Formats: sequence, C-alpha cells, structure tokens
Amino acid sequence: MKPVVGIELDDGSHQQAKRKTREALVEQVFEAIDN
Repeated sequence: MKPVVGIELDDGSHQQAKRKTREALVEQVFEAIDN
C-alpha cells in the first residue's frame, strides 16, 4: 500500500518561529514526493 494523499491543517500556531521551520521542511518533503 502506498499513500497518495497528505492533509495538513494550519492554525494560529503556524505563525510561531518553530512552526515556520517545520513548515519549510514539510513543504520540501511534499515537493520531493511530487517529483
């Protein structure tokens, strides 16, 4: 089995510096998967 969909919910915590760092990593992962 291979996942084909990922869902991420954004809330107010995504404005924190720690979350922004994680958000950048998550975006890189999703882009790598898409290629």
